[in-house]
Amino acid sequence: MPQLPEFFATQHNLHELAVLDEAPSSTLFAVEDGNTQQQLSVEIFAPEITGVVDKSTALHGLHHPAIAPLVGTGTTADGQEFIVREGVSGTQLSELPSDLSREEAADVFGPLAGAVDFLISRGRADFAVHGLREARVGVDKQRQVSVLAAAGPSGEEHGDAVAAFKELVARKCPEYKPTGTAESAKDVVAYLRPERDFDTAQIPRVQEPEPRPQQQFAPPQQPQPQPMAQPMAQPQQPMAPAPKKKGKGGLIALITVLAVAAIAAAAALWFFLSYPSWNDKEQNLADAYPDLVGSRSGQDGFDGAKCSSREPEPGQEAKISCVGDGFNYIVTYYPSVEERDAMLPDAEPVELSNDQCTIQSFETTADVPTYVMAVEGTQSAFLVWGDKAEEERLNLPLCAS
Repeated sequence: MPQLPEFFATQHNLHELAVLDEAPSSTLFAVEDGNTQQQLSVEIFAPEITGVVDKSTALHGLHHPAIAPLVGTGTTADGQEFIVREGVSGTQLSELPSDLSREEAADVFGPLAGAVDFLISRGRADFAVHGLREARVGVDKQRQVSVLAAAGPSGEEHGDAVAAFKELVARKCPEYKPTGTAESAKDVVAYLRPERDFDTAQIPRVQEPEPRPQQQFAPPQQPQPQPMAQPMAQPQQPMAPAPKKKGKGGLIALITVLAVAAIAAAAALWFFLSYPSWNDKEQNLADAYPDLVGSRSGQDGFDGAKCSSREPEPGQEAKISCVGDGFNYIVTYYPSVEERDAMLPDAEPVELSNDQCTIQSFETTADVPTYVMAVEGTQSAFLVWGDKAEEERLNLPLCAS
């Protein structure tokens, strides 16, 4: 069994948790950062494999929710090249049974299909093939969010990315029979999904802002004075104070402690009721855009906007609406990149670029400034509107983290 070289502990404070996968060209380790306790992965390449560090610089420009982000690269004391990526939560695809139904397989492989097609569109099909190994795919507990844990360069010859994806699906879903008709990974997943109709009246046709979302639960009631917790509120007798009785102080202290505990419990309950957690699909958006939608429903998104869960439209998997000062925005998630693209306006977009990604911005006809925005190759779309929308759209953190 391979072991993480001592170099990583002494030089980088990275400590081995497990060996995730061993292949002829590289070994993938799960590690923990001793400084931050963050889980990461370290891929160490065989001594004869060189040049991957230089090739891995392309990962800096490849941002997708189903691709583990690059953290850093380097060379060990023995001269072996390595890549460090963010860790993937959940379990490995190899741990899932090999008899998934078509519906289960569609949920598991849907996000991966978007990542594979995204890499192909960027001329990095070899990065996808390198990551399409069962032990190098992370899947959440609900089997609805999957991530390529080690997409990137390889020292080996690579085949066709779509063919590799089909083979991976076939190994986990016996009902899937590979055919030569699939031209993209999305086509493979489309075979697994039952046919459904899509409503074309999606966000590009919104004509007016949605009303301010109501909080899902009533605001907490102010704590009412409790007679037991307020011993000084007891009616006083019109006579001289009675002599002290032994044991009274202990009883009052106990009552006070219980009252404080009750208030703390009520506050905790109020927090979880007022700020419910996102569902699995919404959490996928929250993980990809933490500065845009917040960690829980009802909490702040970008620039103080309040975000809450919304019922997805037909063809969408998740929808989160946020209301800010002079601007509002909606974040939506689609089953695939192609289904997201089909919902975008049929117009030439304005491209907005930063050092992380390129954003497509479409201006639509509405009573207030309204923009549909998307990042090429992702499954998310954004609707921004309001008096300040034209300015705020330039500041929104729309590049997936």
